[in-house]
Amino acid sequence: PMNRSRHGVPPARSCPPVLDAAEVYHKFNCPSRAGEPGSGQSVGRLSCHASGQPCRSPLVRISPWVILAAMRIGIDARLNYYRPGGIVEYTRHLIHELAALDAASDYRLIQHIRDRETLVAAANFARINTLTPSHHRLERWALSAELIPRRLDLLHSPDAIPPARAARRHVITIHDLHYLHYPQFMTADSRRYYSGQIGWAVRRADHILASSQATRADLVALLSVPEDKITVHMLGVDDLFQPAPAETIQACRARWSLPAQYLLFVGTFEPRKNIPALLHAYDLLRHDLPDAPPLVLAGRRGWLYDDIHRTVETLALGD
Repeated sequence: PMNRSRHGVPPARSCPPVLDAAEVYHKFNCPSRAGEPGSGQSVGRLSCHASGQPCRSPLVRISPWVILAAMRIGIDARLNYYRPGGIVEYTRHLIHELAALDAASDYRLIQHIRDRETLVAAANFARINTLTPSHHRLERWALSAELIPRRLDLLHSPDAIPPARAARRHVITIHDLHYLHYPQFMTADSRRYYSGQIGWAVRRADHILASSQATRADLVALLSVPEDKITVHMLGVDDLFQPAPAETIQACRARWSLPAQYLLFVGTFEPRKNIPALLHAYDLLRHDLPDAPPLVLAGRRGWLYDDIHRTVETLALGD
């Protein structure tokens, strides 16, 4: 969701950027898929109807219907316990916004038993504790065994790889297929987990949410996924991303000894970001423009990042 007045967007009814996910949950819960959104027909254990004025938010696809009745929806949030990152943030925000959007469906958040965090406090959200770790080599079958007794109508796997069978319907999110394009940028374990299972995952899923048109095109071209099996699911923008107050900027600059102007990279230190190429480009800039503003790299250490440190030392760019 975004602050509409700050961005000059006219006020409209609440419409978070999770409507695409809610629509897919609704549509693909029905074994026969006979009903169509907006028709007023029954769709599985759900029904839908016109909801009034359409949402004008530029962050979501317009939807003319809302969820009315309950179904049991599981969301796999186990990765939250293991590491921060983009998929974790996506999952956390998806859960938070679904709680604001949908008070009728019955949600089950699948978390590792050691994860003590409560991801959302809402009456229709409950937690399922599991023992199966994320990215375990037996995850498909172990997680299935833990979830089958929960009798889920639908399971959403935000990290692409679903269990073998844990619900009546399975929806997965695929953010990109970088591990097929650039396998050399992955660790051996990650290659085995994603590259070795993604073909099975897209066949197993009843529907796929893709974060971009580029990912949708890759799914069709590289994995032969039917186009009508994919919904492009544009991600939202956190309210955090707004101009900071002047005093906050000054405090940050003082803490990190930053000048008024600088070049900034933000991201995990790992091969896909191609940071060595950025460092070489900055080195060329310094030779042509000796008073160029400094380059600041901000982020967590990821994997296979030693080449970044070597490049900084070789080019004498460290501070």
